[in-house]
Amino acid sequence: MHLPGSRRAERYGIRADLPRQGPDHRGDYLTVVPPDTPADDYGDYVHTSAGNPAPLPAPAEPGRYEVRYLTGQSGRLLAAETVIVE
Repeated sequence: MHLPGSRRAERYGIRADLPRQGPDHRGDYLTVVPPDTPADDYGDYVHTSAGNPAPLPAPAEPGRYEVRYLTGQSGRLLAAETVIVE
């Protein structure tokens, strides 16, 4: 699984269209959370079946976040990359 690292959202409160490479199994999803969020927790999310790039909603508050790719079958974390919302 690959997500581009250290991405910046142009503004807060907009969608971050994030390209990715991954297994894209049924139920797999991307979520955006603060970096200290437990691995089994999630925030706003989009299923990978929504397309590539995925229309993932950006957080409303500026700051440092992680975009995480989790499996739909087990909820296992496959990848995480930092995104900065400005």
